[in-house]
Amino acid sequence: MDYSSSYIFASERFGDGYYFVKKHLLFLVIGGFLMYFFARVNYLKFKKIIFPMYALTILLLLLTLVPGVGVKISGARRWLNVGLFRFQTSELAKVTLIFFAANYYSRHSEYRDSFKKFVVMPLLLLSALLLPVLAQPDFSTMMLLVLVMAGLLIAAGIKKRHIVYLAVPVIGFAVAMIAAKPYRLKRVTSFLNPWNDPANSGFQIIQSFLALYSGGVLGVGLGDSREKLFYLPEAHNDFIFAVIGEELGFVGVLLTIILYFMLIYRGTRIAIRCNDPFGRLLVFGIIFMFSIQVILNMGVVLGLFPVTGLTLPFVSYGGASLLVLMSLAGIVLGVSRRNEK
Repeated sequence: MDYSSSYIFASERFGDGYYFVKKHLLFLVIGGFLMYFFARVNYLKFKKIIFPMYALTILLLLLTLVPGVGVKISGARRWLNVGLFRFQTSELAKVTLIFFAANYYSRHSEYRDSFKKFVVMPLLLLSALLLPVLAQPDFSTMMLLVLVMAGLLIAAGIKKRHIVYLAVPVIGFAVAMIAAKPYRLKRVTSFLNPWNDPANSGFQIIQSFLALYSGGVLGVGLGDSREKLFYLPEAHNDFIFAVIGEELGFVGVLLTIILYFMLIYRGTRIAIRCNDPFGRLLVFGIIFMFSIQVILNMGVVLGLFPVTGLTLPFVSYGGASLLVLMSLAGIVLGVSRRNEK
């Protein structure tokens, strides 16, 4: 699907229809080695590098904000040039947040009754990750990080009253951030009725609807998408699920959902069966982040959520995302192997 959705765009932009798929295959091979490596390493050893990783992540996030260092695209500074590809530093922020929270809550379960120590203190520490992501600006990833943190809090056993204390300011902050930037507010209004502005803010979602409608039950055929011919923006990234729906139809969409469900089910099962608190929270955080990103991406394509800019895990083109996801998959496998023994 990456090849099919990117061929025409790559031919026009780079003069090589295989440009994206060749790079994607390279990242897939490297990611395979990373997955094997992390599956073999004792995940408990990662506890020793959590704070260095925390410091490194903050440094990289701040470097993206420096003119001449961070790569600026469409008004946002979210990337650093790393040889073969541009690395989106927020991908590392996702990993760091999960490791940090899993380590903190596995070590301090006795803080559960204290709102200050169980909720406020770790959130203050993690704000050093969240604020640079917001400054890039990358509001979608920041909200994903907040949701993952909320999921880990629930998995760690947060008190019900503390959920209320936390939910009110978080929802208020999210509403304020959306209202503060006209383009964010426009995304919400266009999501509610994209036909109010079909040529601008509603263009992407309308083209996504047309792709899904054209696909019908069996699709128009692999490689025969019309929407990828410069009608659907980001066809090989954010909206690749729409191309799946157009070329492979409802059957392809359903098969994709089933495959994702199998991954999420197996990951959740590994987390539940894990006897080690750190490993359990680590796997839960990884699977929860993965699940939220899948749901949000598919929801955007189906018109259920405003456009977020989050890619479809393991399918959308993106070197940094693929390397991080495969590394995390290896860690999940490592937790599973160690607990089976």
